[in-house]
Amino acid sequence: SFAISVGASTSWHVASQFSSTGLSYYGGSSAFSDDVIGWSDRGPSPTGESKPDVVDPGAFAFAATDVMTATGNGANAWNFFGGTSQATPLTAGAAALVIQALRSKATPFDPFTVKNILMSTAKDTGNDPFVQGAGRVNASTAVSLALGGSSLMKGVYSVSNDATYQNLVQSLSGSEASLSKVVGQPLSLPSQGRPEESWFAGSVKVGTSSSATFTIHNPSAVQTNVSLSSTAFRLVGTANFSRVSTPGQSTFVNLTKAIGRMPGGVDLMVVREDFPFNAWYNSTVSKFYADAVTRLRLQVYNWKDGNFDGTPQTQETALINTGYAWGDAEEVRISSPALKFANTPLIGVYQNPTYDSYWTGGTNKSASPVTFNIYVFYYKKVSWSWVSFDRTAVQVGPASSAPFQATVSVPVNASAGVYEDFITLSGSNGQRTQVPVSLVVPLDPSKKGVPFVFGPSADGVMYDNGAVYGASDFSWRYESGNWRTYKLVVSDKGVNQGTVKVDWTNPSTSINLLIMDPEGKIIASSVPPGLFKSITREFIQLIPLAPSPSNDYLPTSGLSNLGWSGGFVPSQNNGPSSSILQFPINETGTYTIVVHNTVYSGLGPFERFVGTVEVNTVLPIQGSPSVKVGAPTTPVRGTIAMPVNVTGSSVSSVTYSIDSASPVDFTGNNSLTINTKTLGDGPHTLTVTATDLVGHTVVQSFQLVVLNTPPRVFIGNPINGSTVTGRVNITFFPESGYVSSFKLRVDDNTFTPTSMSYRWDSLSVPDGLHTLRVIAVDQAGNNSTTLVTFRTSGHSLAAQAAEVRTLTTYLTFAVGGIAVLAVAAAVAFYRRKKAWMY
Repeated sequence: SFAISVGASTSWHVASQFSSTGLSYYGGSSAFSDDVIGWSDRGPSPTGESKPDVVDPGAFAFAATDVMTATGNGANAWNFFGGTSQATPLTAGAAALVIQALRSKATPFDPFTVKNILMSTAKDTGNDPFVQGAGRVNASTAVSLALGGSSLMKGVYSVSNDATYQNLVQSLSGSEASLSKVVGQPLSLPSQGRPEESWFAGSVKVGTSSSATFTIHNPSAVQTNVSLSSTAFRLVGTANFSRVSTPGQSTFVNLTKAIGRMPGGVDLMVVREDFPFNAWYNSTVSKFYADAVTRLRLQVYNWKDGNFDGTPQTQETALINTGYAWGDAEEVRISSPALKFANTPLIGVYQNPTYDSYWTGGTNKSASPVTFNIYVFYYKKVSWSWVSFDRTAVQVGPASSAPFQATVSVPVNASAGVYEDFITLSGSNGQRTQVPVSLVVPLDPSKKGVPFVFGPSADGVMYDNGAVYGASDFSWRYESGNWRTYKLVVSDKGVNQGTVKVDWTNPSTSINLLIMDPEGKIIASSVPPGLFKSITREFIQLIPLAPSPSNDYLPTSGLSNLGWSGGFVPSQNNGPSSSILQFPINETGTYTIVVHNTVYSGLGPFERFVGTVEVNTVLPIQGSPSVKVGAPTTPVRGTIAMPVNVTGSSVSSVTYSIDSASPVDFTGNNSLTINTKTLGDGPHTLTVTATDLVGHTVVQSFQLVVLNTPPRVFIGNPINGSTVTGRVNITFFPESGYVSSFKLRVDDNTFTPTSMSYRWDSLSVPDGLHTLRVIAVDQAGNNSTTLVTFRTSGHSLAAQAAEVRTLTTYLTFAVGGIAVLAVAAAVAFYRRKKAWMY
């Protein structure tokens, strides 16, 4: 991550020399340069960092060769040289010049200093960060900066930030731990930060942001003013058409006639060409896989029709860019197309006259015409809505530095994957610096067993987290093809197994999967090493094959002139358009999901796919957990504690919730304490949930009746302030149905009613003012007293009436007594009279 990685840009001053050797499709003289060749490796890195850092000419250049070549006098001691094998040493040379300049000024430096100078002064090629990095190396401006702003360029500056290094160290922490185990001693990157020009914002979840502080360094003797902006690419137009190729010739298409004029203000044009996979590998010519391969080559020219005959001639065309590979899809990018198409934009598609063979190289079998498709995409540079600044302009004094802060904010609807674009600095001296920005939006499943979906995030042409376009090259190495990476964050220690699956449309496209653990080791592959695919196994009898590292990768034959092996076979493992992979999760951390598109259908400018990832816990079959809670059966108040007993194997979590509130974790506790004062009076539902590592879940619900407020009682009779007499029917009504007992007290006399009414004789108390108290106690132990005051009357009248009744009774008894005495005397007299008669 910290080394300088280099891509290949174009320099077509050699085009006419190529044509003179018989490669007429390179066209005539060309001065076009500073586009990126189609076979240059693209980013991002597996960490999500923007790569390459810079580009340098790799297509193509003259290079010195043996002095004795050809005539032997040195006159022809040159050859063509190209590839990133040219771009990298060119960059190393520029780095050497920068080091020499720094030493001449006695300026302290380290490799980061040199890298930042090269990136800060690179020339923008008009592409996105994953294609060009900061741009094409500009050795002259880089040396001027290293010299402290020489006469070559005053006010030159560099820029660096403090966040990239720390974010990369964090991303590589697992690899550090792994290496430490290998060597048997602790290994770690320096904790002190190092300045980096590009900004890797790290892993940023949706709805969150990441910030970095940048420092602009101006070593020159003059002030420089730098404006800040962001740069993204917006698709503003598309067009497509089809043609039929002619073996051994170029099929030319006047682009203006085919699709009309280019929209105004276009900053980048992307041209893609494809044709069906079954036309690329013609199985009717040879039964052996990749033994009869159709080769097409895509060129884009500026055409000046010198003789006005309407037919392109080699000397009339100037090559702008080209794409060629052993595959059925090509891409050509052209920056500032309006400047380069000074005359007529021309597309050329050349077909090799014979079929090629992966196994033996060329063949003598005549090729057949194929129908190919051309897709044109137009882009404008716009601001990137994700990025903001604390200021939009920075003034940097002579031999000084000045900071600014940038923030990248991820929308809540962003798909998981890797994102890129630029921060752009424009200096008052004309210097323009592109700062590549990249970040990872991670997959962060919140629940086990619930698939998390990732998919399309862009227009399918720029780096898209849900689309691939082939990029196959059977003449290259395993890194050929289209790659996508995703970060899966695993924080649940109970998770031990993951599943990732991708689905797409066209069965002749093949996509494979790899998984890297937090230490950076490949732990699973949908195409593991093993016996080679049966479609070529019979070929082993004819041609000796080298061992194959995986079941999707073609071995080399030793007879081909390709030199490398970038060949693949269709190897999807979940039906014709799907691949699936299960992988172990043995530790928490960040896992890397790698999607590798190896074979392409050729049925469109890109192939959309949708991925799902799911994490689970796989353990031996076991029963569900058991939950027992000593929930109260009567109403409660205040703070209560309930015994909880959860049993079962591998219980991972125990939570409780009340009504619809969020669950509260109390895993490992044997009791549950609740402060009921936070709840309203009345019934509530207590839910206890226990989950084990397998995913078994048991839910128990209980009803709690909370009574923290003393019961309210309404006295119906007597009414407060009223006057009563005689027998009174005292009535009262509780507001709650949870009252367990009542007592009535009139002054100092207490009564216990058996219902909510009581017959009381008001004449039993003296006339005057009295107080009735109703004392209520609820089932939770709360009590309340409700009272009314009233007057009683009729007590004195009742007393007088009682006296009258008593006197009447006395007189009755007195009169009755006299009568009795009279009767008794009469009887006695009579008896005496009778006796005298004897």
